Amino acid sequence: MERRGKIYEGKAKILYETDNPDLVIQYFKDEATAFNAQKRGIIERKGIYNNRISSVLFEYLGKQRVRTHFVQQLSDREMLVKRLEIIKIEVVGSTPQQAFRRLEVVMRALLEEVLRPQRESLDGSVRFLEEQLERISSELTQAEDLIRTFKEEHAEELPQVFEGNLSRFLEILSELQQAEADLAVAERQLSLTEEELLAYTVDPARAELESELVQADEHYEELLATYTQNHPRVIRARRRME
Repeated sequence: MERRGKIYEGKAKILYETDNPDLVIQYFKDEATAFNAQKRGIIERKGIYNNRISSVLFEYLGKQRVRTHFVQQLSDREMLVKRLEIIKIEVVGSTPQQAFRRLEVVMRALLEEVLRPQRESLDGSVRFLEEQLERISSELTQAEDLIRTFKEEHAEELPQVFEGNLSRFLEILSELQQAEADLAVAERQLSLTEEELLAYTVDPARAELESELVQADEHYEELLATYTQNHPRVIRARRRME
């Protein structure tokens, strides 16, 4: 894959064109910002770690049948992705807890939209199988009634025609059993889809810990701008992050 001209550069990434118009290369930078980009700095190997972590997360989503723009990791700092139009969302809150609550609302709405086609497809399969099950059950009931009536009216002739009727009866019974099995599978898939949606719900406690870690990291960077790494305040801040 040939990397060509730069398309866009942000605070953490650079996008480059490739020889494929549908694909772009995403380069992860070491630059870090704080206080809404009022403070800038360089964290060595930050881009490498971001690239690796992002690749692992996108690969996991792919295994869970969640479509993303990720194609593959090209190098320590480069990722090949699909060209697309992004949905730009910025969540702002007066406190981390308020920002988290707003972000959770957006995430749930987005996940509902992502999983909606799959859920609609499964709902349609369940409805179809239920209709087939009802039809086959009705045919089975009619067949049983016909057999009972025939046995009453043709008791003497039964041995000659019983085999054909029994064969049809067994075919209908087999179709009924298969429809019930297919319905069970479809209902299980629908249940798994709903479980996947619930699994994406963000844990508030974990979000709060992550927020505290971000604040500790910003405080550590501020101390480094003033003191050396061996200063007691810097050492305490570093231990807090660990």
